[in-house]
Amino acid sequence: MIPIAPFNFLHYLIINHSLIMVWCCVGKGEMLTCSEDLNQDLFHGVLGGLGQFGVITRARIALEPAPTMVILLVRWVALAYSDFSKFASSEEYLISLDGMKESKKGFDYIEGFFFSNSSHVENFISPFLSVEDREIAGALADQNAGIYLIEAAFHYNESSASTVDQEIETIISGVINGLQVKFTRDLPYTTFIDRVRREEQKLRRHNLWNLHHPWLNLIVPKSKINIFNEKLFKGIFQEEKPLGVYLVYPMNRNKYNLTIKKYCCRWDERWSLMFPEEEEIIYKIGLLITADANDVERVLGRIKEIRSFCNENGNGTKEYTPCYKTTEEWKRYFGSKWERLVKLKKKYDPKAILTPGQMIFTSSLLD
Repeated sequence: MIPIAPFNFLHYLIINHSLIMVWCCVGKGEMLTCSEDLNQDLFHGVLGGLGQFGVITRARIALEPAPTMVILLVRWVALAYSDFSKFASSEEYLISLDGMKESKKGFDYIEGFFFSNSSHVENFISPFLSVEDREIAGALADQNAGIYLIEAAFHYNESSASTVDQEIETIISGVINGLQVKFTRDLPYTTFIDRVRREEQKLRRHNLWNLHHPWLNLIVPKSKINIFNEKLFKGIFQEEKPLGVYLVYPMNRNKYNLTIKKYCCRWDERWSLMFPEEEEIIYKIGLLITADANDVERVLGRIKEIRSFCNENGNGTKEYTPCYKTTEEWKRYFGSKWERLVKLKKKYDPKAILTPGQMIFTSSLLD
């Protein structure tokens, strides 16, 4: 799996700049060393290849020197919007502030969320909000049939604490159009990076943790994100308001590389991993749905409806780590990469031994 995370706007995808070499056990029973110079086709093929060409047993990853030990702090910021277009424009502006080339430095972490009503806010919004702030956010969600929230973090230390307020205000000055309310809080860095565990503890208290989690992760082109919002957040989720965390955040296709002084693509077209083609900005949509046993089938039906909407409209959306049932569905998913992947399968796993249950390749296809 190739991680996609709210800090990717600052960095390449983790494998893009740090993965040097992998050792793979392929379907032919051989252990192969793979890099940009050795077995290059397999090196790129196993990245997002869903285990079809080889099993990675070992990897060599480049590390950066650890910074000098200081007491690191975080200014946590949450920005609430009722209008999706203004929310999306604000997110796109914030990810452009990566400190590269002529751009000024912005936040160190950016993630977007959708909340359908006050109950959704109470159960699933960040634990860093106070009781009073949750009530404010919940009221906004009820008044506007949902709110969109940008959660961001700015790292600093004691020596730079005196300038934090001004730096934050400078960043936020570019996203005030449509901004309904701003929440802020200063935290130790260790508290901020431990936020998921805190959210887990909150969900356990509300008896919302040990349930079923039929998640759906999508990569949506910018040109289709407004249509997707109308269908999903203002359509399906207004009718039923399922429980869960709903992520919405953009990522640039290209990033300025200071070493070679030019823009480079964040992902390599030779990878098996699929992204929407051509567009400069894409959106990660994470539907981290929670459902009890009596509600699973209904939720799965809604997920099927969302998938059908994406496929039927030909909008270029790609599912992240999908699960299809037929070779034809996989062929449609991989698109122009399909023939190259068939060649890789024939070369490294000709008997289709690896992960046959995914139904990507059949024995007749490889004959």
